[in-house]
Amino acid sequence: MKLLEDIGVLKPTIFNTVPRILNRIHSKILEGVASKSSFAQWLFNKAINEKSEAYKISGTLVHSAYDAAVLKNIRPILGGRVRAMTTGAAPINAEVLAFL
Repeated sequence: MKLLEDIGVLKPTIFNTVPRILNRIHSKILEGVASKSSFAQWLFNKAINEKSEAYKISGTLVHSAYDAAVLKNIRPILGGRVRAMTTGAAPINAEVLAFL
C-alpha cells in the first residue's frame, strides 16, 4: 500500500521495476497535476511536451527553466537520484514509458 512512499525513502539510483508500478507512479503524478489550477496544468503539459520534443530532436533531458520551476516536485517521488530505469515482464503503454 505504501510502495511509492517506500521508493521515495529508499532513493534508488537504478530503478528496476514492472509496468504496473510505473503506471501507478504515472497516475499519481497526473492526479497531483489535476488537483492544481488550470494554469498550473497548462504549464505542466507545456513543460512535458517541450521536453519530449527536445529529447526527440537532440536527445537532451534537461531544461533549466522547466526542471527548476515546474517539474521539481516530481523527482522526490522516486527519491531524487534515479539515473536509469528498466522495466520488463509485461507490455507497457508507450505514453507512460516516454513520460517517465
